Amino acid sequence: RRLERFERLRKGAATLSDGDIDALRTGLRPCWRSRDTETLLDMAARIPGRLLDRDRWLQTFVLAARTLSTAQAGSASPAHG
Repeated sequence: RRLERFERLRKGAATLSDGDIDALRTGLRPCWRSRDTETLLDMAARIPGRLLDRDRWLQTFVLAARTLSTAQAGSASPAHG
């Protein structure tokens, strides 16, 4: 059920609420492992601050997703020199 809820959240079919922390954790783990940057960044941007305040794992996830995005953007830039 958690993965089903995550898929609805991922598709934007539902608003994130306090009860979605477990669904987020369940769905984001495989996205992280497979380096699904698009989903990671989309979901990180949509997680409300009140959920981040309640869950350290989600805080860590958002920071890691943003760091991954920055690293990938830097490696995609042409070298200057």
